Amino acid sequence: MGIQFYEIPSMIGHNISKKGKDRISEVADKLNKLNIPEWNKSASITQEYVLIDRPRQVNGTSSGNEGTTANFAFWSEFIPRANQKTSLHASAKPRDKHWIGVGCGIRGVNYNYVVRAKDAFAKLDIECDDEAKCRGIFDYLKSYKSEIENAVGASLNWSEVEGRKARRIEFPIFIGGRDDKENWPVIQEAMIDAMIKLHSTLQPYLEHFIN
Repeated sequence: MGIQFYEIPSMIGHNISKKGKDRISEVADKLNKLNIPEWNKSASITQEYVLIDRPRQVNGTSSGNEGTTANFAFWSEFIPRANQKTSLHASAKPRDKHWIGVGCGIRGVNYNYVVRAKDAFAKLDIECDDEAKCRGIFDYLKSYKSEIENAVGASLNWSEVEGRKARRIEFPIFIGGRDDKENWPVIQEAMIDAMIKLHSTLQPYLEHFIN
């Protein structure tokens, strides 16, 4: 059987065998030689199939996944609006994912914006390779929970992800999400304001861990 090409969502590397992963670079080189500019250079192999990740268009339906297309559209509007109020995520680019983020100066600790179908939030993700370090940062911040929540003017969600070396400190936005397109400006402003408060409050505490 000849190699068959299939377009798939942006899930490169998922559910691919070790043999397939070992051949990714080989396939990418072959794809580059095809000189098809609309396809990017990442690919995976599983058996006789080459799975290629094609960038989605804001107004297109190439993957058939309306959620990811809406994510791109949401971030395309969001990022310029955020950059008018803070430079924190100035390097961020629109993407198909439901989140965008930036580091805080500590490896594995990031300030992330998240939008889902019905809700949105700003959050600090703590997901270090070192479990002790991950827990230490989270526990240190949580020891100042009252002070932090008073400073941001809201109750935050403090959570540990079961089975993973991950902790979250979330500032929820209760006024809607990605599906509420007519309210995107209001939702986005609320997300930006939440992030500004979260960052200005948490960063001085995080400096304790930055060498």
